Amino acid sequence: MLEEVRRKAHLVVIGGDLVEKGVPEARVRENVRRLQAVAPVYFVWGNNDDEVDYDLQSLLEEERVHMLKNKAKVWEHGGVPVALIGVGDVSRKEADIDRALEHVPPQSFRILACHNPAIVARLREEQHISLVLSGHTHGGQIRFFSIGFYEKGGLKWQGSTAVLTSNGYGTTGVPLRLGAPAETHLITIVPGKPTLEKKCLSKTGKTM
Repeated sequence: MLEEVRRKAHLVVIGGDLVEKGVPEARVRENVRRLQAVAPVYFVWGNNDDEVDYDLQSLLEEERVHMLKNKAKVWEHGGVPVALIGVGDVSRKEADIDRALEHVPPQSFRILACHNPAIVARLREEQHISLVLSGHTHGGQIRFFSIGFYEKGGLKWQGSTAVLTSNGYGTTGVPLRLGAPAETHLITIVPGKPTLEKKCLSKTGKTM
């Protein structure tokens, strides 16, 4: 899968819960290095990222991962300013969108990354967020037909904002998924069109 996206992705976004209790440091470092070989890596914190007994922040700094906690990274693409805005985890009351937007140009295309999709309830029209990237729910992780603890991941619209909630890539509690397959996403944003092309990639790299 990484080989498939290596020459297509301009950046990689890790949406939090990179680790949880019991995940070894060496595995995290190896995974981050593999992602760095694809494109620059950006990270927002999830509710499980402080469960390990090593310093995750120092590890990410050593591996040159850009951590976005209530701040933004702005660059130009085709003459248009693009802002990737990262906020802290909602469940830990660490999310501050206004603080993250302080240095974002008003005319920029704004992408908000937050681990928890509950951040959508805090959006205001004047913030002009075009796309929200979130996860957290694992799509319910174990679903029987259409029934699960959480809604299955997918792409929805809230007014003029596209909201992508991913099923995510791992598991929690038990190492099992049913009816909510692990996924990562290759997103193509097309200027001037009110649509967003999204490919879901399985663990094998197969488009779903």
